[in-house]
Amino acid sequence: MLLVQIHALGATPAMWEEASGLLGGETLSPALFGIGDVPRHGGPPGLEDHADFLAPVIAALGRLVVMSGCAIGGMVAAAVAARLGAQVRGLVLANPILRITEPAGEALRARAARARAGGIGAIEEEVLDRAFDGLEIPAQRAAFGRHLRGISGDAYADLAEGIFGADIGAALERLTCPVLLVPGGRDVVLPGWHVDEIVALTGAEVRPAPSGGHFMPQQAPEEYAAAVAPFLGRL
Repeated sequence: MLLVQIHALGATPAMWEEASGLLGGETLSPALFGIGDVPRHGGPPGLEDHADFLAPVIAALGRLVVMSGCAIGGMVAAAVAARLGAQVRGLVLANPILRITEPAGEALRARAARARAGGIGAIEEEVLDRAFDGLEIPAQRAAFGRHLRGISGDAYADLAEGIFGADIGAALERLTCPVLLVPGGRDVVLPGWHVDEIVALTGAEVRPAPSGGHFMPQQAPEEYAAAVAPFLGRL
């Protein structure tokens, strides 16, 4: 079975490297629009645009898959899973987000505007400070920063603006596969109601990664792998 891993906003597929090695097995970590060699979308891409892009590629593999993603990447993973139906044997949401509320969306829009005006350097410290708040892991922070600096301000802004108002509730209700939530125990960005409401919708299993922040699979890969491996083993 193939584990498909969708990176977070501000991240690249590199965020999964260490966790993938710990999990073993086959993985596919595609890049979102504007990241790496993937061209930008014609405008800020919404969830359905991401699903239009990724679902046909994954469907064409003809493989049973487990979809997974971190934060906004998890929202994309859920949208793709809803499209692929029985091909998807499970869904893993790290730092899960059910919907982008209006206050969260306005914050994203403001950050996107700063990125468009001043490049990714204009928001680098803000992104890192929020995601690594209270975490004494300088090597991981530095590594994340290197990859963040490889993203153009416009590409970041496209992804941030496109996700405004996104809600995966309907996608989750269409799923027939089991769902695992892996919240970061030290994620100061996301409130706990996201987990509670997703559990109410799906009956999802919850296995926190206690020392992980907002980019938990990269920040606490051992804990992430320990949470995910038993779930994968049951599928």
